[in-house]
Amino acid sequence: MTDPCLCRIYGILLKLNNILLIIGLFLWGVVIEGVVHDTYRILVVHTTNISYTGVMFERCLYFNLNALTRAVNRLWDQAFSEFGLSPAHAYLVRLVLAKPGLSSKQISRELKLEKSTVARFVEAVDKKGYIQRKKNIHEDAREIGIYPSDKARRIAGKLEQKGDELYQKMIAGFGKQELASFVKALREREQKLK
Repeated sequence: MTDPCLCRIYGILLKLNNILLIIGLFLWGVVIEGVVHDTYRILVVHTTNISYTGVMFERCLYFNLNALTRAVNRLWDQAFSEFGLSPAHAYLVRLVLAKPGLSSKQISRELKLEKSTVARFVEAVDKKGYIQRKKNIHEDAREIGIYPSDKARRIAGKLEQKGDELYQKMIAGFGKQELASFVKALREREQKLK
């Protein structure tokens, strides 16, 4: 038989050890979320690192969405750099190739950007020779239509290929159904936040 006195001493030492471990973990910047189970003398400790990347950011839409955006931007920047276009400018060119003659207002709606941002994009892409502006569209002398240039038409297939490659990378990273659900959820939430 086991001496009851030794069991009590062992229990006290184990609890003291657990307390020291908990203190040590706390000093290392760890919060204890679990409990000590005495029945089998097993210490079960669930920890969360106390740093600004811990609980505070786990539930923060702003920082997590921006982290994802930065990762996606790196991929898109690399993909469209061979054309000398930023991803946003490449999408403007792709849109104009798909729908020639759009006004800045229509482009603004399609790309979900402010008109002033679209005006800057159009100016930059025009300077690179990818688009042309033409007056008198839609029977309104004041409206200017945005059309693809010959330079844009020459790279149209490559731009679409880059878009398809990026889509395949996202499918590989997310899974096809999860990606579709994620994009759908983003679009729906954007509408709800307006």
